[in-house]
Amino acid sequence: MLPTLLESCPILKSIVLDLTRPTIATEQITVSSAVPQCLLSSLEFVEIKCCCKGEVVAMKLPNYFAENSVFLKKLVLRWSGYVLEEDSVLRELLALSWRSSRREIEVFVPLKRTCTWVRNQAELNDK
Repeated sequence: MLPTLLESCPILKSIVLDLTRPTIATEQITVSSAVPQCLLSSLEFVEIKCCCKGEVVAMKLPNYFAENSVFLKKLVLRWSGYVLEEDSVLRELLALSWRSSRREIEVFVPLKRTCTWVRNQAELNDK
């Protein structure tokens, strides 16, 4: 369904994927190997909302948008019901291979413990 949606909107500027309903099976979300036109020409903002622990939402979708969106400026991830055991997922998100030269990522997720690595990175960026 996601590839069809993206392909049918060639000048899409923003998209919010709300995957918080229990009826949505995130494991069944697929991405196309052919990059839709909107990712090459217009998509600037992506927000992904999810309440599951699936790897598709944790890394596959953010990675897909980061790697394929030429003009993506902001990626927002809102995970409720997903508790990070370690900061490894956050590190992976920060290390994504972005196609766009201008980018910002925001992650909203309940942490099991304080994520000192991300806080230290933010402090370094402020200096």
